[in-house]
Amino acid sequence: MPPAFSRSLLVTAISLALMPVSFAAEPATDVGEQCPVVERRANTREPIDLSQTPVKAKADHSQMQGENIIELREKVRVRQDGRELSADYARINQEENRLKAEGNVVLSEPGIELKGSELDASLSGEDATLTDAQYRLTDQGVHGKASRFEAKDQTITLDDATFTSCPEGDTGWQLSADQMVLDQAEGWGESWNTVIKVADLPVFYVPWMTFPIDDRRRSGFLFPSIGYDADNGVDITTPYYLNLAPHYDATLSPRIIQRRGVMLGSEFRYLTDSHNGVLFGEYLPDDNLADDSIDPNRWSYQVEHRTQFNRHWYGLINAADVSDDLYFEDLGRNIDIANQNTVTRSGILGFQDRHWRISLEAFEADALQTTEINQPYSKLPDVRLSSRYPKFLGPLSFNLAGSVTSFSHDLKIQGDRVDMAPQLSLPLEWIWGFIIPSAKYRYTEYELEQTNQALDENQLTRETPIYSLDTGMFFERDAKLFGRPMVQTLEPRLYYLNVPFRAQSDIPLFDTTEPTASYSQLFRDNRFIGADRQGDADQLSVGISTRFLSADGGVEWARVSVAQAQYFADRQVQLNAADPVDTRSVSPYFLESTLRFSENWQLRGMTAWDGETETTVRSSVAVHYEPDERHIINLEHRMRNERDFRAEQAAVSFAWPIAGRWNLIGRYQHDLELDQGVDTLFGIEYEACCWGIRLVSRRYLNTELDVDGFPLPGGDDYKDKIYFQFVFKGLGGAGGSGLRTLLKESIEGYEDRLTPR
Repeated sequence: MPPAFSRSLLVTAISLALMPVSFAAEPATDVGEQCPVVERRANTREPIDLSQTPVKAKADHSQMQGENIIELREKVRVRQDGRELSADYARINQEENRLKAEGNVVLSEPGIELKGSELDASLSGEDATLTDAQYRLTDQGVHGKASRFEAKDQTITLDDATFTSCPEGDTGWQLSADQMVLDQAEGWGESWNTVIKVADLPVFYVPWMTFPIDDRRRSGFLFPSIGYDADNGVDITTPYYLNLAPHYDATLSPRIIQRRGVMLGSEFRYLTDSHNGVLFGEYLPDDNLADDSIDPNRWSYQVEHRTQFNRHWYGLINAADVSDDLYFEDLGRNIDIANQNTVTRSGILGFQDRHWRISLEAFEADALQTTEINQPYSKLPDVRLSSRYPKFLGPLSFNLAGSVTSFSHDLKIQGDRVDMAPQLSLPLEWIWGFIIPSAKYRYTEYELEQTNQALDENQLTRETPIYSLDTGMFFERDAKLFGRPMVQTLEPRLYYLNVPFRAQSDIPLFDTTEPTASYSQLFRDNRFIGADRQGDADQLSVGISTRFLSADGGVEWARVSVAQAQYFADRQVQLNAADPVDTRSVSPYFLESTLRFSENWQLRGMTAWDGETETTVRSSVAVHYEPDERHIINLEHRMRNERDFRAEQAAVSFAWPIAGRWNLIGRYQHDLELDQGVDTLFGIEYEACCWGIRLVSRRYLNTELDVDGFPLPGGDDYKDKIYFQFVFKGLGGAGGSGLRTLLKESIEGYEDRLTPR
């Protein structure tokens, strides 16, 4: 009769191997040179009926005790389908259907090694017990000990158990517990009186904890997020995960802010065949540091929801709000959140098919720290539609873009707007180029209502024809760049636009802005974004691009594009009625480029140069150097000098090893015009074979930013924060994912090797 005990121990081994799934971290390649190499293999073995599997056994001495007992002594070996058991002594009782082994018991099979002093197992696979057990999961790189190892049915119990991913002799970290119970049916384990040791020193104690043994979810505490703020003090968040059902879950996040109080955050996620979304909220009662001008009970919420009713119909909800204008400034965790100055709420019911897109939207926004008259308009309803028929009438293409919107505001002119823009075009395309003549008719109608602002007329219309001709050619040739064989392209482009002037100064600005001038802007039929302004134009945009592609066409090594517009008439339509007419005869030159000097170096740049004033009105350049994932340097510079406003910033960011396993990480951003730092981040990392540590300090300007991300003058309020993270490879880390996200956003090319996801 085959010894079925090996099946129970195999299941136990697999369970232990899967235990750290939710926190697992692969060893970094550079550290791996100094650490034992572990070949990781997925266990693809199918369940085996042990009663049908032959067993081979041998020993120096064997003896039958009656009809049902077999004793094996000295150099006992039992083999079955790739598994092997060795011991000094083994006793098989066929009547009781059990096997016992003693003395230097070793069980080995693919991916695992188990050692112990005594084994008592059921031949039917119902239970197995190993005393003084040592286990090693060779395909996971983890090992541990237990004074008693018991597997029964689908539950495994380990007494006086340890667990670590550190190599033998490395005391980096170890998890020990009085008892661990692993429930295979549920996919989770429990441990009691658990101690985490670092360098053999106990650093963390938990009287009870749960953890996963496979990829199924279960309620339990997640690793905390730890930080320090010069204003708020120590900031600790300890999330608790709630596995409510297979298709929805929640996370409760108590947050202790030393000088403010205790905040509770909650997140609810759901995912079904038709619906998915996230509900998030935070509440801080009686904020100890709240400004006298606001309610000390602080709160925020955010809703993201999508419903797919069927193939064509869908619904979206995106909504957020905060208790007061200072919420993000006081409680935000980084410069982006701290300088967030708008919260929006919107709902959309949409339809789309091959030719049509139609949506019904409601929109509302609150601009924080902004006077009421400067608040954005609300839109209810906002109906948007677009259609595209590439073969409308033979070669003619038909497009339609339109909207019907009702705008409301407490202090400004409000009203309804209808905007429709049908277009006919004749795309003529060849392998060597294209010609696309187009004609568009834009009709816009307003029905206005007076609030606190004077209103001359309550009904306005604007009818504007728009004519354009877009043409380009493609040339290519064999070339060389940096000694490499390349294919170079040359792509000239001409875009003529004619839009007659229509008086629009009496039309209110509901949702229209003037975007930053750029290369692509020269090839659009409206220099404004929004329907309240349609720019007049009689202009020709001339552009040319060249690209260097690898000989196989797979990699773009360089791209340079330059363009300028020639104006044949003044631009009378301006965003604001008080703005002067634009009388320039040419636009600035716009140059955009990307260049890869080698596999390690990359350059990106943009420049807008005004030939009439011989000044650079806008520029940005970024250099990225990355010979490998551990060595990264980024240099950035950007500048804006137009409309009596000048801003200039420079930044450097890096990740660089300094000695062995120590790495420096950082970013410094400086405003050259205001001569002040904007964002300073500096940290240090240490990565060992089985653990890592990261300490990061940050100081950023807590002030309002303009639309291009430049700080507005007059801000000198800084926030100081300290972040800490300790990582146990194979188990997880303390510090949360916020620091990982911060570093990836601050340092281009940075990859978190301590806690990869």
